[in-house]
Amino acid sequence: MNNDEKILTPPYLSVRKIVEMIELVSSRNYPEGISTDFFKSRGFSSADATLAVNTLKFLNLLKEDGTPTEHMEKMRIKGEDRKPEFEKIIRLGYKKLFDTVDSPHELPKDKLETEFIAVYKLSDRIVASAIPAFYRLCMYAGLREEKAVSKAPISRDGSAKPAFSPQPKKANLKNQGVSVRNGFSVLPISGGKFELHLPEEWKNRLLDEEDAEVKWRIARTALKNLADTLSKDSDIKDTEDN
Repeated sequence: MNNDEKILTPPYLSVRKIVEMIELVSSRNYPEGISTDFFKSRGFSSADATLAVNTLKFLNLLKEDGTPTEHMEKMRIKGEDRKPEFEKIIRLGYKKLFDTVDSPHELPKDKLETEFIAVYKLSDRIVASAIPAFYRLCMYAGLREEKAVSKAPISRDGSAKPAFSPQPKKANLKNQGVSVRNGFSVLPISGGKFELHLPEEWKNRLLDEEDAEVKWRIARTALKNLADTLSKDSDIKDTEDN
């Protein structure tokens, strides 16, 4: 089956986990293959482990049975020499996107979201995570400017050590989607009128479990309707007061 025939969801693993994933698969050869157990034994949650394997398959670095393709060996190239090889990997993995859009890596986030939805038929929730993942992968390919990302150090045995995560400054939390509560993420609803603070584990389950996603859509719709009702009530009161 060639890449045009594959129907795969683009990667929507978190940027931090993408960095850890790339570090791991670049450290040595894995002729025995890579599975979700490989990532779980190195500190990934079950949801992140599944997303990591799916990412490698989407990029044609793993076959369906989890064994590496011929492209995987390019990951172990060091320094600047890896960028052109990584660009080939990105353009092959995201072939439908690059065939449809000129230089998608140069598009601003809002326009790229529109293209992702059109090309890959993604939900808003998946797109919100798929765009940062795409941008980060394009940085490895030299298509976008590199930005530093906090990552867990990799030990000699290939496992990820827990990384120190300083408490983010509150001034930037809303824009970044980071909760004031350490280890939580913010999901804004109805333009930020509501903010749902979720533990990372729950957020990952929303990304991975279909039943949780369906219930989240129902809850989000109900909260949006409530926000609309409260906004209307507030408008009516303001009118009466005037």
